[in-house]
Amino acid sequence: IGNENYQTGVLTHIKKLDSDGKVLWDKYTGKGWSPESMAVDNENNLLISGTLWDYAELDNFIFQKTGPVRNILLIKMDENGKTHWAKEEGMINWNIGNEIKVDKKNNIYLVGTASGESVFNGVPLEVKDNAHVFLAKYRPDGEFQWIREGGIHSRGYSLAIDSNGDCYIAGTIRGTTTFSDGKNSFTLYPPKVETRNGNTFYDNNIFLGKYTASGELKWVIQTEGNEFGHNYPMSICIDSKDRVYLTGMLMSGYGGTTNITTFGNFSLSSSYYKVYIARLIDDGTLNIVKPEEGRGLNIFPNPARNQLNIEYIQNKPVNNIYLRVLNLNGSLIYNEIISGFDGKFFKAIDLSNYSSGIYFVEILAGKERTVQKVVVD
Repeated sequence: IGNENYQTGVLTHIKKLDSDGKVLWDKYTGKGWSPESMAVDNENNLLISGTLWDYAELDNFIFQKTGPVRNILLIKMDENGKTHWAKEEGMINWNIGNEIKVDKKNNIYLVGTASGESVFNGVPLEVKDNAHVFLAKYRPDGEFQWIREGGIHSRGYSLAIDSNGDCYIAGTIRGTTTFSDGKNSFTLYPPKVETRNGNTFYDNNIFLGKYTASGELKWVIQTEGNEFGHNYPMSICIDSKDRVYLTGMLMSGYGGTTNITTFGNFSLSSSYYKVYIARLIDDGTLNIVKPEEGRGLNIFPNPARNQLNIEYIQNKPVNNIYLRVLNLNGSLIYNEIISGFDGKFFKAIDLSNYSSGIYFVEILAGKERTVQKVVVD
């Protein structure tokens, strides 16, 4: 599935290949739309979400746009490429359906970002200002079921469905954002605001939300501690035991400022780009996947008052260990190089000259970097 760029525009094809890479069929589907996501249901039907800006031709379903509007296309095809149905959503301004998924009953879920004046199934959305995240559900025949919206300054990137039919969505927020299903409501707050050349900027923070199959909002959480930088969730998935995993990217702030982001009890720092993987350890608590037993960074007590004890175990041979302590603004407070590392070391740091607040202990051992948050009373 993809595009071929010609001088006449963007020609979109959908192709099916066998396990040896041989093309079984090649379907031209118009000039002026871009596929965004694809899923296959239990009956081997193909579900596609795309962005329409000009022309799409899907058997008897023809879509033609004029003007700068970008709408969402939803398409269902059988395994031979025949279009069962296709529909257009959004209708006004700029809209994108980032990821489409199906549950075990072949119901269809779509997460993405809608503009303030968007229309789904003929009904205007409630949030009228700025781009914001949405989650929509459809029956297997394409009949619209419901839509849920996040507040302004939010974007939807990825979704996953567990064995109970509950839906998890991941995205970003920039500024104060409220999620509501009409009964339950959760408000998320932005990280520290950056001022650049007199202009105010809200950096991206990551959110993760859970909805039931009926659209009830169970909870929404966010990462903490990102004061400078942009954080993104690129993909969310669920394993056979319904454990939820999230992966994405952390980016440094303006001018290369260190970005320190907290997932539950674990923190990561990034001066440039960093890829992370995190796991939901219970409903509503996100945590970095813990190190293997018998290795890693251990700091105690936490919170600490007079003295902080740092223990580090590493099985891989390295010549030097770099120990750093940073404050909440990313400034370096303590720095030491431990030579002759033999797999384990212990360090006690005097906190008598440290102000109360949040600090981050960072260990760099070869190519491995570990960061944990500590509170000083």
